[in-house]
Amino acid sequence: MNIQTVLNQLKTTMTDAEIGEKIGAPQSTVTRLRNGKHKTTYFERAEAIRKLAEAHNINTDSVAS
Repeated sequence: MNIQTVLNQLKTTMTDAEIGEKIGAPQSTVTRLRNGKHKTTYFERAEAIRKLAEAHNINTDSVAS
């Protein structure tokens, strides 16, 4: 599962602003990652996304392990 897919799943329960607040990123960055305008991000942000997704019981097998 890639970051874009994970963010789309998180979007069902959280806004991009809420996700950004939890991972330490601006809402605009979350939106760009979710929409595929940014294809990559640095490891620490990917790790924060992975941890947030796991806290919401979303499978993250291929996201920043």
